[in-house]
Amino acid sequence: MGKKVSVIIPIYNAEQYLQKCIDSVISQTYKNIELVLVNDGSIDNSLSICRRNSQINDNIIVVDSPNKGVSNARNIGIERATGTYIMFVDADDELDLLAIDKLVSIIEKEETDLVICGYNKCNTNKISIEQIAINDQRLTNKDIILKFWDFFNAGIMNAPWNKLYKLSIIKENKILYPTRIRMGEDGYFNVNYLENCNDVFITKDCLYNYYENPSQSSKNVFNNYFEMMMENFDNIEEMFKKIDALSHSKVKEQHNLEIFNVVKHSIDHVVMNKSLTIKDKKNKINTIFCHIRIKEILKYIRVNGIQNRVFLVLFRFKMYYTIIYIRKMLLTGVIKK
Repeated sequence: MGKKVSVIIPIYNAEQYLQKCIDSVISQTYKNIELVLVNDGSIDNSLSICRRNSQINDNIIVVDSPNKGVSNARNIGIERATGTYIMFVDADDELDLLAIDKLVSIIEKEETDLVICGYNKCNTNKISIEQIAINDQRLTNKDIILKFWDFFNAGIMNAPWNKLYKLSIIKENKILYPTRIRMGEDGYFNVNYLENCNDVFITKDCLYNYYENPSQSSKNVFNNYFEMMMENFDNIEEMFKKIDALSHSKVKEQHNLEIFNVVKHSIDHVVMNKSLTIKDKKNKINTIFCHIRIKEILKYIRVNGIQNRVFLVLFRFKMYYTIIYIRKMLLTGVIKK
C-alpha cells in the first residue's frame, strides 16, 4: 500500500453537493486515503451527511467547528492530518477517479515537493466547458518563482485544490491559511509553500472537476479589499526577494500590471459599497492613489486598452468623481467592457 494521503474538505452548507464530493474521494483507485471533513458551522444537513459517511468508512474523520471561515477550516484539517501528502478539495467539486493515484505517482517518480495538475471547469449541468492546463514540466524553485505570474494568469497557481503537497513541508515551516484576510488566502498559502519547495512538477492531466456555483458567483463587496490584496502582494514580494525576481524586467512589468488590476478592483469594491456616501468613496479612492507604491507604479506604467488608458489619465488628473461614475457604469453594464 502506498503512502497515506490526507484529503481535507472544508464544508459550509454544502448538503446539495457534498455526498458526490465525498464519493469522488472514497472511490479513488488509490486506497491509502485519510479523509478529513471539517464542518464549518453549517446550518443545513452537511454535518449529518459527514457523520453518516464516517460510520461506514473507517478512514473518514469528522470535525465539527463553529463557523470561522474556510481558512480556519482548512487549518483544522492540516492539524488533524496524518498523511505523507495532503490535498484540499472544495465541497461542491469532485476528483477524477484516478486523481490521487496519478498525483502520488508523479510526486514520487519525479521526487518533487509539489505537483500541480490541470482541471475541468464545469457549468451547473456538470458539463466541462473549459480545460485549464499547461504542458508537463518540471521546475526548480527559481523557475517557478520567475514564472509565478505566468502560471497565475494561466489559472493553475492560485487555488489549493489542484495540488498535491507534502504535509512535512507544511508542518515544519508552520504554513497555514491566513484567517485575518478573506480575499487571496489561497494564494497566500501557496506562496508560502512555494518559498519552501525545491522542485515543482506540473502535469497537463485534468484531474479535478471545478463546478461554477451561481450562488457563489455574485461579487461580495469588501470594505478593506485594497488592504487585503496589498497584504497578499507584500507576501509575494517576500518570495520574490529570495531570488531577486523583481530585478528581471519581465517579472517587474507583470507584477506592476497585477497591482494595477488590484487598484481597479479595489475601486470597484468602493464604488459598489452601498454603505458609503459619494464623498466617502472619493476619499477612499484618494487613499488608494496616495499609497506610495501605487503612486509610483501608476506614474510610469504602460497599459493596453483604451479603458485602462482613460483610467490612468483620470488618475493623473485626480478626477475621482469621474472614475466613480465610469466604473459604476461598467459594473452595472450601462457601458460595455
